[in-house]
Amino acid sequence: MTNSTGPVVAVVVPLDEQTNDDKFDLTSHKTARRNVKLIVVFAVIVTITVIFAVVLGLTIRDKGEDEKHPPVYPIITNDSYRLPTDVTPINYNITLQVFLGVSVAFTEDQPTFHFNGSVEITFRCETSTAFLLLHQHMGKLQVAQVSDVRLADAAAAGTESSVVRVVDRQLFPVHDMIGFYLDDYLVPGHEYTFTLEFWSTPQTTPSLSGLYPSSYVDSNGTERYIAVTQMAATLAREVFPCWDESHFRATFQLTVVHDENTIALSNTEIALQRRHSSGWLSTTFMPTVKMSTYLVAVVVCNFNYIEEVSLHGSVVRIFARDEWLEAADYSLQAALRILPYFEHKYQHMYPMRKLDMVAVPEFYYGGMENWGLIIYKESKLFYSSEQHTVKEKRSTTQLISHELAHQWFGNLVTMDWWNDVWLSEGITSYVEYQGANEQLPDLAMWDYFIIGDLQTAMIFDSPSTNSVILNITQSTVSSNVYNRMVYEKGSALLRMISYLVGEDVLEGALRDYLDRHAWSAAVTDDLWTALQKVRLTRS
Repeated sequence: MTNSTGPVVAVVVPLDEQTNDDKFDLTSHKTARRNVKLIVVFAVIVTITVIFAVVLGLTIRDKGEDEKHPPVYPIITNDSYRLPTDVTPINYNITLQVFLGVSVAFTEDQPTFHFNGSVEITFRCETSTAFLLLHQHMGKLQVAQVSDVRLADAAAAGTESSVVRVVDRQLFPVHDMIGFYLDDYLVPGHEYTFTLEFWSTPQTTPSLSGLYPSSYVDSNGTERYIAVTQMAATLAREVFPCWDESHFRATFQLTVVHDENTIALSNTEIALQRRHSSGWLSTTFMPTVKMSTYLVAVVVCNFNYIEEVSLHGSVVRIFARDEWLEAADYSLQAALRILPYFEHKYQHMYPMRKLDMVAVPEFYYGGMENWGLIIYKESKLFYSSEQHTVKEKRSTTQLISHELAHQWFGNLVTMDWWNDVWLSEGITSYVEYQGANEQLPDLAMWDYFIIGDLQTAMIFDSPSTNSVILNITQSTVSSNVYNRMVYEKGSALLRMISYLVGEDVLEGALRDYLDRHAWSAAVTDDLWTALQKVRLTRS
């Protein structure tokens, strides 16, 4: 028996099996009919309930499918010393306000140095993620505020869907990292921006790292204060939050707010200046080429300069305090000769419109190759025939040549990770002799290579053989990476190769290496590949 509202099961007794009572008992018959009606009603109720439950279940399931699941965040451990590559920085717009004078937090006669600022970072999402991890030095820099993450696409700007909110942050001091947790996933292929505000801890003595103060006494007996940067190897994180690994290349646009009685220098030429009524001057610089964070440079000083234009149109200037500028002409002429020499030899033009060489009183290294703003220890940069020896002339020339060679080997092509820092320092330690020999052909510079690099490398390598390739397994890379194995043994290795395959093959391999990896990062195998290619081509 069926019913339009649902199945009902009834028991039917055959007529020949019915008793007389079953046939003629009216009371029992009425009871049976009433039971049948109750069964039918119950069946209808059950059917309606089932249909309602099914429809409600489908609605709940559909609604659940439309709802977004909460993001899943990665776990950062002590072994996580490298940044993930799910996002790639594109541009940093940085503002730094530099305080060279007295801080209200200290006594009036205690000069202190500090800075604050902001950075707007534009980055591209490569892999879907709801977590941003970048570098920040815990001891020297504090992040005060962070904005929400917004789509950089102008068409999407200002719409609610373009905003991904930062819901939490976490510090990872062992790696100098700061992480930001987002309330939604970023979409691969899209560009985003977010802004961080930060301030530094005051410094009373020169740290010679990050952005630090230095001082000197001028010819009038007045103590002068300046600000200098040293970002290599991994010290940019002391100045602004960033992806502070060498393979992350981006453009940088800096604005430095400084005392109106000082000048500010950076990697590029000045775009505009704005004077404030409070005695501050804002100097905004043109955007840089794509480069690593360790090449960002700033100097705030009151130096004067001398200048000339190079063969291919770059303005070359030397900045120093007045008493040192008298001995700056030789260094300027050396740079003007070596720069076009490298341009011609390696077939890549120097990409910046200006090249500033700044001599500062206190600097950790002899020089630092920042693109467009090379910084030197002032005692190493200058030469005067009345005051210095021929040995000092040769040393000064080699230093200038070394830093200029970095504009190609290190700046144009950067090592992917600091394991391969010899690709920067070893190659330039070899190439510097080429540039120095161009400037000083009468001094037989390659003869000095034997005692300057080869024998030094053998002395330091004699207790136990060391590889030029390092094993860096921590986020913070110390100055120990700049050692004799990287410099002298690296250059001696290239000299050995030049004698094995010929200088023309080695130079061709270096040109091929630059051609293939310009504006990007490389590893040691890339150099061997270039060498093998050129050798086979010319054999």
